[in-house]
Order: sequence, then C-alpha cells, then structure tokens
Amino acid sequence: MKNQKPNRHKFWQGPTELIAVAHRGGDAAGADKENSLAAFKAAYKLGCRWFETDVVATKDRKLVAIHGRGYQLRPNKDLPTRSRLRWQTYTHLKEKIKIGGQRILLFETLLDEFPDVKVFVDPKTFRSVPALIKVLSERPRDIDRICIGSFSKMRTIKTAHKVKKNTGREVCVSVLGPINAYPIYLAARLRFLRPFVMYYIQETNVGSIHVPYRWITNSPKAGRKLLNYAQHLGLKVAVYTPNSPKTIRASLINGVDAVMSDNIIELMKQIKLIT
Repeated sequence: MKNQKPNRHKFWQGPTELIAVAHRGGDAAGADKENSLAAFKAAYKLGCRWFETDVVATKDRKLVAIHGRGYQLRPNKDLPTRSRLRWQTYTHLKEKIKIGGQRILLFETLLDEFPDVKVFVDPKTFRSVPALIKVLSERPRDIDRICIGSFSKMRTIKTAHKVKKNTGREVCVSVLGPINAYPIYLAARLRFLRPFVMYYIQETNVGSIHVPYRWITNSPKAGRKLLNYAQHLGLKVAVYTPNSPKTIRASLINGVDAVMSDNIIELMKQIKLIT
C-alpha cells in the first residue's frame, strides 16, 4: 500500500489491509438497531473486527455504549439526549429504553462479547471520563485493543493519563475531528509547524488521526498531503462516516488506513472489491 513508519501502538500493530470499522455497530441488523448488541453481532458475522462506539455514564456511573441522540435525529431518533441519559440510572434505562427492541448495552458487555475485536471509544460526556478510566483500570488486559478519541481533547488526554497512572499501561489515543486535526493539516503544508506537531504526538501518545471523509475525497491534493505527512509520522489515518457506495469507494481508494461507516455491508463489500 504505502510506505510509512511503523505505528508504535499495539492497538495498530498487525493489520496491513484496509480496515473496516463498524460505526456504532453499523446498520447490518437494521438502522433502528445501531448502538445495540444486535448491531455489533451482525457486523461481527460479516467479518468486521473493528468497532466504534461512544460511551455515556449514567447517574450511577455505569458506562453504556451508546451515542445518545445528540444533535441528530437519526439513527435512533427516539433515544433520549445524552444530557438526559446521564441523569438516569442504568436500572431505569435498561428497563425503559429499547434500541430496536434491544436493551441498552454496557461497554463492559461489549468487550466481553467480542474479545478479539478492537474498539475505538469516544467518551461523549465529562462524566463518562472517570467511568471509562475505572473500566479500563479494572481491565488492563483490554487496554491494547482500545483507542480513545474525543472531540474534546481534554477528555482524551485525561482518560489516557489516568489509565496509565493506574495501570502502568499506555492506551492508544486518536486525534479526532476537524478542530483537533487542523494543526496536523496545516503542518502538512507549513513546515515550520512540524516541530510543534511532533511534540504533541510524542507527549499525548497519539496513534491515529480521524477526520471527515470529505477532507480526503473532496480535495485530493490537500488530502494526499495530509495522508503523506500523517503516515510519515507513523500515524494511521481513519475517515468517518461515508455511507453511500460512492463515498465509501472514494474514501477507500485515496489511501486511508481505516474507514468508519454505518453502512458496514457496503463497506465490507467495497474492501473486498478493491483488495
């Protein structure tokens, strides 16, 4: 594929092929079941061994693998907002909330059900940070198959720092989203910024950069500079979330390492066609 420095994180060691990531479990079990155990099981049955999930902590500090409605109406348009989820107990949520007929899913259950799967985790609220720290600190065996990335840099760094302090193990983190990734995007074009970017990567244990797929597909020249620079640094590049056959294929053929999609059936199909 491309010539790049080896990634130092155990999370990324091994794979050389294009990676399909089931975003929120994907919709192979039906769009209404995204974020449920049924969704992840359907993706696993297709051969997907990389998942993405957001996590939210409940009032009683249970960590649930769920996106919450956020500002979106789809998928799971009937879910409570994240702000409402965090003020309810897990006992209440598992009885009252169903995702496509499925009970709300604990993050620990997701890890237990799929011990050979690697998981990208986004702590979606500040309360989810101590809950995620607690889970990983109690399960050091799972740290090498976790990559933490949040649109809040503070949540990412705090989680990784505390997990290392508690376990002595480094957890892989990602630079997630346009705002966090923009310095790397600029450094790909402006050499004088590169020492600052290198320092940040070394200090925060970054293993990958996750950007909207349009950064790569809509401006191929700028996208190629970003890819070349990130991969030169030893970072993997993942894009989110192309869902149509056209955008999935455009993302795959531009040289990224991983693609996160809800349309996991199409993503797996396109990877087979390309490779």
